[in-house]
Amino acid sequence: MHMDHPYEQQRLIDTKSLIRRELDKMGTANRRLQGELYEKAKYMWEELPQQIRTFDDAAALSAQLSEVTHSEKQLDENGLRAAVLEKMLKKPYFGRVDFRETGAETEKFYIGLANLMDGHDYSMVVCDWRAPVSTLFYENGIGKTAYESPSGTVEGEVVKLRQYEIEEGELKLVIDAEVKIDDAILLNALGGESSERMKTIVSTIQREQNLVIRDSESELLLVLGPAGSGKTSIALHRVAYLLYRDRKKLKSKNILVFSPNDIFSNYIAGVIPELGEQEVMTTTFAEMIQKYCGSPVTEMYEQVEFLATAADTPRNRVRKLGIRLKGSREFAQSVKSYIESYVPPFKDLVFQGETILSGGELAAMYTGRFAHMRRLDRLEAIYAEIARLVEPVRKRYCAAKKAELVGAGYAEGELHVEMKARRAFRDAAGVMLDRIRRATQVDFRELYREALLYAVHQSELFSEQDEKLLYNASKRLPLNEKLKFEDGIGILLVMALFGAIPPVKAIKHVVVDEIQDYSPAQHEIFARVFAGCGLTLLGDTSQLVNTGMGMDSGEEILEIYGRKSSGLRRLSKSYRSTSEITALADAVLRRKEPTEYFERHGKPVRFVTATSEGEAVAAIGRMLTEAGAESGATAVVTKTIAEARRYYQMCRRFVPGLILADDDKMAYERGRCVIPLALSKGMEFDRVIIADSAVYGPQDDRLLYVALTRAMHELTVVGVKEQSPLIPEECYKHE
Repeated sequence: MHMDHPYEQQRLIDTKSLIRRELDKMGTANRRLQGELYEKAKYMWEELPQQIRTFDDAAALSAQLSEVTHSEKQLDENGLRAAVLEKMLKKPYFGRVDFRETGAETEKFYIGLANLMDGHDYSMVVCDWRAPVSTLFYENGIGKTAYESPSGTVEGEVVKLRQYEIEEGELKLVIDAEVKIDDAILLNALGGESSERMKTIVSTIQREQNLVIRDSESELLLVLGPAGSGKTSIALHRVAYLLYRDRKKLKSKNILVFSPNDIFSNYIAGVIPELGEQEVMTTTFAEMIQKYCGSPVTEMYEQVEFLATAADTPRNRVRKLGIRLKGSREFAQSVKSYIESYVPPFKDLVFQGETILSGGELAAMYTGRFAHMRRLDRLEAIYAEIARLVEPVRKRYCAAKKAELVGAGYAEGELHVEMKARRAFRDAAGVMLDRIRRATQVDFRELYREALLYAVHQSELFSEQDEKLLYNASKRLPLNEKLKFEDGIGILLVMALFGAIPPVKAIKHVVVDEIQDYSPAQHEIFARVFAGCGLTLLGDTSQLVNTGMGMDSGEEILEIYGRKSSGLRRLSKSYRSTSEITALADAVLRRKEPTEYFERHGKPVRFVTATSEGEAVAAIGRMLTEAGAESGATAVVTKTIAEARRYYQMCRRFVPGLILADDDKMAYERGRCVIPLALSKGMEFDRVIIADSAVYGPQDDRLLYVALTRAMHELTVVGVKEQSPLIPEECYKHE
């Protein structure tokens, strides 16, 4: 037992008592607020409407509505604070820094989930992990150092670093550390079970992770790191840090997170609230396409499935050629080039032999007079100019027509005469008015088709025969039904380049996960739609699943955005899997330099080579049955959705309650499941069974790597008749 254990035990008791007092005080305040809110709402609903007679009465009602809104907001904030305090009752803090500022006495700072102040003397009992002084706990060892505070640089010396293991409010362990978070505490955290929701990591944040979280200089921050390095968790903790640091300017409603699918969105949903902030918005790129294009669109994983399973038919071959083109850098550049040089096909606006504006004059407006505007704004300006010039022509015609009607004895009244004259003008000017509409409106689907044909013609990716095949197919490409994911991206790119997507003012910071699976065209879209936002991009080029469209160069990604204030941080260490699992994953990738990992040993990776699929299914069924007797989550990971459905149907008779995760709209449930690797991205399971490694060919190294690295503690690799050629024989020949 640590010599200071009695002192720390009493300190913990005192802290928990303070938390309970604050909870009691908050409960009383909430009950009072709820009562006041009920009375105000009742009064506003039953009595106030009868009393509104004047503008002053309406102003009074507005003031009361404002009070109600304020009270509701206060209740929400109190609810969040209460939830954090309830968590802090179980673990008020996890670390302590003793810091002696130059020329001052040593102060003890206890680091926890949120600030906790003693209301009697206003002393800080617990410091929020995001507070400036808390960086001393994560980044600095004992010795002279400094940290940045709102008032400037604070210099001094760290004289003690201490960590605590507290479970359910009980002090289990006190450790004095010299340089970093003690391995014993980190090992205990990593050895725990998975959960239905991603967990917070505030008590085990490592130095390289903390540098990412607290990076305040990079307007765009790209974070690359191996599987299990904590990229997603770090990004969400970074969001919580930014909300804490910029509380006056940044709210949860200003944050948008792009995730690979809805299963993953559900999995990460609890992290931000766990850290004491309001939940942020999450979306997928497919949802973004649907929002702006107004059409249903297939998900990214459908494209991955198509590339992996589509039969070799002429129609499928054409789509594969299209995906290859649309996922390339040259496609994005060709579309940009086409839109930059595009001039709408303006025609002369002629009415009864009089040319009001020639096609050349309209084109000159577009390329000259209004060239400083966004392209869509140019068309609106041209429409206004046309309307200005057409108006006197319309007035002359209508005046002459009215005179003609009156002279012919038409006597239905002045209003009817005016209406008849206007109708006559519309009929007479039908061709011209149609040309005006065509000149100032854009069919973005057809414009995308034109840009696509240009890109095909410009491409150097294909043979002459394939180019001709793709060109002819693109001319007939159906764009008025459910869009394919790759075509939705293309239409959205054209809209973004044309200025048809308004600036997103409500969003101030965007997080994009699994960035390696986004194509250059998608990055071009992000660069324009979120031009005024902070960006945190996360990825691992070794986990590129969307082989038809992804990017594997961090530098090239940054180049697309062209931000002056951008940073690239590489995380080097993996924490998720045991040493045995990580070693196998490295062997599959043939890494020249093995992944640096936190050394945590577990069971050896198990290999099962079955003589038939039936034998493999029976073995998987037995393993799932055995897993049912243990706690934690077990996943059978397949290469494709089709395989997931097949294995599920075969295994479910052995395993009651087995879950099939084949739709990204479903919520993740902890237990035993069958899941394709495209939907397992970012997830982690206590035990993973690879359904059939033999289906992973020589070009599938990154796909198999993703499947293997979903496992935290135990991994079994099943092969039907043989193991994947990607797995070195020495890994399994002894089995």
